[in-house]
Amino acid sequence: MSEQPRTRQELYDRIRQTSKQEFILEEMIRLGFWATSAQIAEDPTNELKRLGEITRELQQLRQTNARFTQATPRRVAPKATGN
Repeated sequence: MSEQPRTRQELYDRIRQTSKQEFILEEMIRLGFWATSAQIAEDPTNELKRLGEITRELQQLRQTNARFTQATPRRVAPKATGN
C-alpha cells in the first residue's frame, strides 16, 4: 500500500494507475475503515485488484485499437456505373 498523495496530481495519477474501486479500497484500508485481507475471511480485495488489472488491460487494448483505426484509412468502393 502506498502513502497518502501529497498533491492533487499525485492523487489523480494513483487513480489512473488502478481502478477507482481498487483505489477507494486501498484508501479505506489505509485510513482504518476496512480491515486488511489478513483480518477477514472473504476479502473482496483480490477481486477488486483483478478487476483493476482487467480494466487496465482493456484500456490498453482500446488505445491500441484506436491507433490502428486512425492509422488505417478506410477505402471507399467505387460507384457502379450503369452502362
